[in-house]
Amino acid sequence: DAFSYEEGKIYIQKRLQLLQPGEKGIEALIKEVGLIPQKLALATGYIKEIKPMSVEKYIHKLQELKKQDKKGKGKLMLPEVSLGLETLGLSSQLVMRYGTYLDPDFIPFALVSALLGVSDEEELDTILAVLERLSLVKIINDPSKQGIQIHREIQAACREYKNWERKVKNEVAEQFLVKSLLQTLIQCMPEIAKEPDATWTQAELYATNVTRVLTSVSKMVAIYPLLAILSNRMAVYSKELACDYLVALSFHQQALEIYQQIYKEKNHPNIATSIYNLGYVYIKLGQYEEALKYSKQAFEMRRAIYTGNHPDVANSLDNLGLVYDLLGECQEA
Repeated sequence: DAFSYEEGKIYIQKRLQLLQPGEKGIEALIKEVGLIPQKLALATGYIKEIKPMSVEKYIHKLQELKKQDKKGKGKLMLPEVSLGLETLGLSSQLVMRYGTYLDPDFIPFALVSALLGVSDEEELDTILAVLERLSLVKIINDPSKQGIQIHREIQAACREYKNWERKVKNEVAEQFLVKSLLQTLIQCMPEIAKEPDATWTQAELYATNVTRVLTSVSKMVAIYPLLAILSNRMAVYSKELACDYLVALSFHQQALEIYQQIYKEKNHPNIATSIYNLGYVYIKLGQYEEALKYSKQAFEMRRAIYTGNHPDVANSLDNLGLVYDLLGECQEA
């Protein structure tokens, strides 16, 4: 909800206490920025952090930015964010760029550290403190939860921002960024064990960010194998830990579609395993006809791939027997 005029005025006075802006300055800032708390937080954060800076200089910069965008006919979301992003060093910029793909409600410190390749806590604190002072992120330091939050409007503005520091062309830079993000998540998000152990705790820490990435990244050919790995890990997580079989089904379907894109030939072990996994989840959902369809497909494909006796063929036969039994077809079982 928006501040009232008086609330906005008091907020600005508190945030800019050291600068002691006058009544006219506060009035001009509210007129330019509005009374939305997030926008005022960004404006006052910038004015406090960037030196030398004043309310008047900030308003001038904001107006210039709006004019430039209007001329370029670009899509400007929260211009206050753009001003803050322009001041950032490379590491701080990377936090915000990676953040466009991640869960805005919670990105653990451990993931930020891994993405930046920063193991020193003080160095990480310094990078994140700048972002917090600019009101671009909120630092969470609860006993059970340590990480950052990014307001959704700020996240959206970062997606539109075009002036990131780059050493290569835009599209190539973005591909490198996404690939690096996926590789890091594969290192962080474990293949969980059947029984509760340390992998369960670790998976819970990263699950929402992996889910967010899988829904937000563009499906580029270069990253198909990485997407398939993460889809499978989230499917297992959803089955074993979250016990959400509909979500598991969705992730297994996503993995199957990716493998079908990777392996153009009809029969491949990874495709067969994905089909087998779908059959298994349909059993858990009590949809036995669907389970039978996918279990048959997996068995036939595995029999075509492997000659002689093979554990995967045996597993498929076992699965088929279970489905027939559940359908009441004892002779087939």
